[in-house]
Amino acid sequence: MLPDGRGIPFLQGLRARGDVTPVIILTALDQVSDRIAGLNAGADDYLVKPFDLAELSARIGSVARRYGGNPNPILTHGDLHIDLADRSILRDGKPVQLTAREWALFEAFLSRPGQLRSKAQLEDTLYAFGAEIESNTIEVHVSRLRKKLGASVIQTERGMGYRLGPA
Repeated sequence: MLPDGRGIPFLQGLRARGDVTPVIILTALDQVSDRIAGLNAGADDYLVKPFDLAELSARIGSVARRYGGNPNPILTHGDLHIDLADRSILRDGKPVQLTAREWALFEAFLSRPGQLRSKAQLEDTLYAFGAEIESNTIEVHVSRLRKKLGASVIQTERGMGYRLGPA
């Protein structure tokens, strides 16, 4: 349950910002109108409580397949070899150590290659709602990623945000 109990407006806000994170609504609201409202707000699936865990697992798998879930957790991007399963990166065959926040930021770019991510979207990815952070926090994390992974890995679209650069 969300703190204010209002999932539909929250989901509408996500979608309005261009966030395409897969969403499955799990709720006790079982009216057809509730399901329609959830799906129209941008949910990928809607499951009413109580539900069977096997069914939830199947629905998660279905949504993941629609979003191009990668069964091979090793990605290559230029001179980087990224193992999503053990969260490791090799650059030119040498290990690169990332902090948890750097990894989360890099993963946000990897999840949608080429898609522009605004500073606000990246802040939402890295920090809890309402967390007080410095105004240049994202810039600092991006700068550190560039030093570790290469300057061209993350591109800046001035005044718009950041995206994963071409391989």
